[in-house]
Amino acid sequence: MVKRTNLARKEKGALAQKNRFAHKRYLSWDSALKDSERRCHADWKKAIKHTIQQNSLIDTKSSLRALERTSLSYRPMAVFMGIGLCSGTNLTRGLPLDAVGYLLAAEAIRRSIKAKKLIVLIADTHAISCGLPETAVNDSARDVISVLNRIRDLGRFTEMKFMKASELHSRYHYRSILETVCSRTSAFDHPYFTKEAADIEFIRRQHNTLLKIGWSMGGTKSVRDERAFDRCYEKWVGNRVAFVYTKPGRTLDDTHPRAVPYIETDLNRRICIRKGERADEKLRPGLTNASQQNTRAVRTHTKAVCRLYSEMVETLHGDVETRAERIISSLTNNDAGSA
Repeated sequence: MVKRTNLARKEKGALAQKNRFAHKRYLSWDSALKDSERRCHADWKKAIKHTIQQNSLIDTKSSLRALERTSLSYRPMAVFMGIGLCSGTNLTRGLPLDAVGYLLAAEAIRRSIKAKKLIVLIADTHAISCGLPETAVNDSARDVISVLNRIRDLGRFTEMKFMKASELHSRYHYRSILETVCSRTSAFDHPYFTKEAADIEFIRRQHNTLLKIGWSMGGTKSVRDERAFDRCYEKWVGNRVAFVYTKPGRTLDDTHPRAVPYIETDLNRRICIRKGERADEKLRPGLTNASQQNTRAVRTHTKAVCRLYSEMVETLHGDVETRAERIISSLTNNDAGSA
């Protein structure tokens, strides 16, 4: 018991010293900035606003409102986003094509502000905390990372870094942050929310300044989208991070036409990244149970995903069905990218 106590004290002391050194490095970096670099940092909001207004996959209103609230004066040095694996107690059954647009929109934001890294966290620990089997969660995380790696390789996105939450949740530094966050929450707050807030703060401390990408259902309420997590972060930790939001994914379910971009529990209502997927059978009006209006909305959203993919990864040709199936083929076949 005494050994454990002494070890914890040593870890805590080492962490405090590391934080002091990090703060000194930040002050040194700040004082060493040239005038041209300072102007670049001062203009980062202008650059990102231009990208927000030009990219059809980004929720303009939610993003601009979030930027108005941020207290960051220097441009973020890293962009951070999370990809969940479950909806409530239901594990995702596949990765929708919308996830491609979600990732590429984040990369477009990173480029616009010249951030050094795009960090993508796969929320495996969060899914396990919802009571899902660890083996199934690990399999799902492996499949998601496989697709993400394929996108990174095809687009030569060297600044992208993928990691599982389980890789950082065992670290003492993270556990210390999570403990602080939990001390500010109530018994009614779900562990998923506390972990999400701790994730953001952990990544922020690693990079000093951070911009987080999320997704929004639109409107001013944030109960059913990622703005709810970000409000919790601001409440429990502070206004230390900038936020930008993409639009939600689109489904062929008239009762729930908008959804999480990266999770799907019913493969029949989304275009998903899997071998043999027939986009033409889902996008043509009358071939599914979706209304014509909803089918058109899915087609419009899919066109936007295909357009961004064509601009940033590989040039696509043909109608939207052909382009969507080309993306799926490239991401599910190791030799498709060279065709």
